[in-house]
Amino acid sequence: NEAIVLADQIRERSDQDRDARTVLAAMLIEKQNPTIFTCVELLNRDNAAHLERMGVEEILVTDEYAGTILANAQRTRGIITMLNELFDPARGNQFYKVPLPTVWAGKTISYIFEALKRQYDAILVSIETTDPSGGSQLKVNPHNDLIARNGDKLVVIAQRRIDFRDAY
Repeated sequence: NEAIVLADQIRERSDQDRDARTVLAAMLIEKQNPTIFTCVELLNRDNAAHLERMGVEEILVTDEYAGTILANAQRTRGIITMLNELFDPARGNQFYKVPLPTVWAGKTISYIFEALKRQYDAILVSIETTDPSGGSQLKVNPHNDLIARNGDKLVVIAQRRIDFRDAY
């Protein structure tokens, strides 16, 4: 089960009121179903702590990202064109989260990175590892020597979702 809660942009309200309504909606969703995966849009980062305490998994503060993207566009020309492709499902490459093939368990990130590019023309962006307590940790641009384990998930950039049946 999944839920997405967007900031109410329809009526004239202050950003604080919009966020208060968003937090309330997320709280009701989480109370009804604590196992639901909830993504929430906020206008002010200060309100994120309320959502984190409620167990909301993903929080997006849209204005922060817009400002960061614009600042990066000055420094890294062409980044907006790249992001347009990655975030527009109608265009070329996309982000995909895929389970690590069991034959790659015990292999280094360096090995996996090269195999993804060679066999699937995909780029490894991050790996999500699971610790013994059941928690997970996302490692962006993981170190070459990191060893992948069964149960890990890979986040890749590819033109289509990868089918690892031929990885064996």
